[in-house]
Amino acid sequence: MGNSLTEQAKDVIADMLEYYGFDVKIDCKFQSLQDVIDVAVLREKSNEPKVAVFIMPDSDRSKYINRVSRAREIDDIIILGSAPSDVLKLKLHGEVMRMNLPDEDHTEFERYLKGMAPKKPDFPYFSTVPRKTSETISKPTYMQKFEALVTDQGLDLKKAQNVIYRTAISGLNIHYGKYIRLDDNEAPIFERNRELSREAILLKAAGYLKEEKLPDRGLGLDSDGNSFLGLSDDDETTMVAQEIVDDYIFKNRHTIRKIMSQYPNMFNFGAIVGSLGYYAPKTMLAIERHRRTWTGIIRATVQSENSYLIEVIRTMINTVGVSEETWNRINCLVSFPELTSLLEKYFESFQKSGIGVFGYRGLKRIYIPAKRIASHMRLGDMAESIDQESLEEFCIYDSILRSNHTGFNFFSNISDLGLDEGKIADRISEMAAKGFCSKLLPHGSDLPIAVYNQNKFSNYCLNRMREKASDILDVEW
Repeated sequence: MGNSLTEQAKDVIADMLEYYGFDVKIDCKFQSLQDVIDVAVLREKSNEPKVAVFIMPDSDRSKYINRVSRAREIDDIIILGSAPSDVLKLKLHGEVMRMNLPDEDHTEFERYLKGMAPKKPDFPYFSTVPRKTSETISKPTYMQKFEALVTDQGLDLKKAQNVIYRTAISGLNIHYGKYIRLDDNEAPIFERNRELSREAILLKAAGYLKEEKLPDRGLGLDSDGNSFLGLSDDDETTMVAQEIVDDYIFKNRHTIRKIMSQYPNMFNFGAIVGSLGYYAPKTMLAIERHRRTWTGIIRATVQSENSYLIEVIRTMINTVGVSEETWNRINCLVSFPELTSLLEKYFESFQKSGIGVFGYRGLKRIYIPAKRIASHMRLGDMAESIDQESLEEFCIYDSILRSNHTGFNFFSNISDLGLDEGKIADRISEMAAKGFCSKLLPHGSDLPIAVYNQNKFSNYCLNRMREKASDILDVEW
């Protein structure tokens, strides 16, 4: 099978071929020969190879490569990377090419693929995968320590990594136990979850995890004493979690790409970047159902008073390279109630694949590692493609629509979104001319608009919002 570097290269080459739409097989047996083709491009609707790729072949394989080159079924033979002189001197039959192992600086193999690819992706392959791999960079000391802790105790390393992944992504995913109050005058007794894995118990004892309780914010969400496990706040735990999340995304990049390929590029951008990676299905939100503007995406702005939320938003802003104003507008867009069914299906696809997880922060939600996905899938490359004019118009009509909702701060909202009050006044005047509402009222009025015909007013705004959302996200109603 070859050394570990060769095995890693096979995986990268196969992934690149699949990225361009080819059917691929690693270690493909060819006819009755004893050896195998490292990576084979298969013929359509067949398990027979048509292109044979050999990665850094040694001298022992020279005769085999020669035999494969004589086969009529093989169109091309490609030797990637270094090879000994006896391989390089082979007088091979048919079309044979030797190229550098592909990376961001050596792109001849990718150019070869593009010439015959069934699929034409928008971005080069290496712009969609992490920069580093565990083979090219030595394993950090903190990861060695983490892995030794688990394996020395005879526990399952993959299960331990999954515990870290789930808590890193969802905040509160693993049920730790419950506090039971037997008497009002005595402290409650803690009863640990009997189904808690040994890996989770070990990581809690070792300090990687900490207990967190859900506060009862007067909403009756979880006042029954449940507690969960969350990540500890120390730097070492944070680095371990980042390494595990990055590795998980890399290993599941095929699945992530498959999910994203089912949606328009700008919808992927909006859903991941604008949501900050969490979504609350309506079925989980009985107490929130009466709110017309609720979609499952938590609407937020950079001006939020929640310091943790501000940090997350700014991290996402830096990752994809948009302004605070643009991010606020994208968040406004993905909070559009009529995108609910699409967003729910989108997040459920991640959750069912294991990439997304259920978690709790006052309300049950689906979480995905949005910042890491945005980084690894290079969503920042899409930022320049945002239809800024349509996005602004969407936010204008969204603000107008919500202007007469109780508790909605109209002028603060348009400031957060960077909207021109003059443009808003013009759009309202157009509606006033149709008799749907008044013109924009002076600052200090109880409401910014007096709505005369609620149905026509709402439908007018919603039709404009649907039109602009369709233009931006490439979705249809």
